[in-house]
Amino acid sequence: MKATLKGSHTTAAPIHAIASKMAGTFYSVEGNVDFSPKPNGKYIVKGELNKVGSAVWIEDAETGQPATEKIVGK
Repeated sequence: MKATLKGSHTTAAPIHAIASKMAGTFYSVEGNVDFSPKPNGKYIVKGELNKVGSAVWIEDAETGQPATEKIVGK
């Protein structure tokens, strides 16, 4: 199956998101991955958002291993 993943900041007010984008401190990443879940498997979406680079992926909750490729952004 294809899954669309998106990692982004959440803000209390839209103006805060706009100000963060203008300051260059609002990080986000989005993309599509191939995902083949196992029957009765448990998965979690993981990611990191930072200045160096942002990434998001699906991880097997029991093993801690990535179940998809990482979507990477700047």
